[in-house]
Amino acid sequence: MKISAAVKKETGHIALGVAALTAVMLAIFWIFGAMDASVLWGALLGSGYAVLNFFLLGITVQKAAGMEKEGKAKSLIQFSYSLRMLALFGVAVLGFVLSCSQCPSCSFVSG
Repeated sequence: MKISAAVKKETGHIALGVAALTAVMLAIFWIFGAMDASVLWGALLGSGYAVLNFFLLGITVQKAAGMEKEGKAKSLIQFSYSLRMLALFGVAVLGFVLSCSQCPSCSFVSG
């Protein structure tokens, strides 16, 4: 399946917006002296998944729009939503584990 120009263009817009606002967030953390590796990794992980999530949504909608049966299109979009939310949960768990691995007082991950 070929990715439409609209999906590419809008994903680019989202990526630019996410990058700009992530930079603002990181600057605020730096100004207030709260910047550390967990903030940087969390920002990269969250920003990366936000853009990926939007891109996957765009591909799903593009594919669903080309389907003839409305019921199949609806099922595809619902299934995509479920998978993207499951992936979001995985990203959240990954972020938690990564942040706990850097915290010496956290016994949840380090044992």
